[in-house]
Amino acid sequence: MEPGPLMMQLTGQSRQSFARDEKSGEVVGFTTILAYDNEPTPYGVKTLGMVDLVAVAENSRGRGIATRLVADSRKWLAGNTDIATVGTESVNFSAFAVYQKCGFIPRDIAYSYHIWLDEALR
Repeated sequence: MEPGPLMMQLTGQSRQSFARDEKSGEVVGFTTILAYDNEPTPYGVKTLGMVDLVAVAENSRGRGIATRLVADSRKWLAGNTDIATVGTESVNFSAFAVYQKCGFIPRDIAYSYHIWLDEALR
């Protein structure tokens, strides 16, 4: 089961790419990219792009789909933003490997704090 061509969709300041299985047509992976204009950065005010989410169906992992999706995202970011970033949890070693394979380098560690305001989501 080989992944089919990537499908791209632009929606304002975000972009989604999908990988489909060639035989079934089923979506087996996707990325979401966010782009922000006029963001203050250590390099001045720039257009900042971020790979926000990468997901691959569990039964499709290990076939290079995430790498292909992230490489496609990086290519788009390089042509449309000044700075490209990614983020993941510090223990997500497979994500680190994919990002590094696609040319991203670790720069810093940041902590995110969440609060669930709806009791049903806890």
